[in-house]
Amino acid sequence: MDERGRIGLDALSIERRGSLLFVLINGRPVTELQIDQRVSDGPIYIASGLTKADIDSMKKDWPLIGEKKKR
Repeated sequence: MDERGRIGLDALSIERRGSLLFVLINGRPVTELQIDQRVSDGPIYIASGLTKADIDSMKKDWPLIGEKKKR
């Protein structure tokens, strides 16, 4: 995440502790996560619900973990 994303996630995890975070991908609800601790960075795991088109779209903006950048 960039600095703006880290600040937003940190604030959300402090202010909304104990509540649910709903993950929407392309306007579709995919999963919900319970906010149980302060978080400022790290991966967000989505166990299921993503289509191949969703994954291809996200690959354009975010690198896969462990994948080297293309030069």
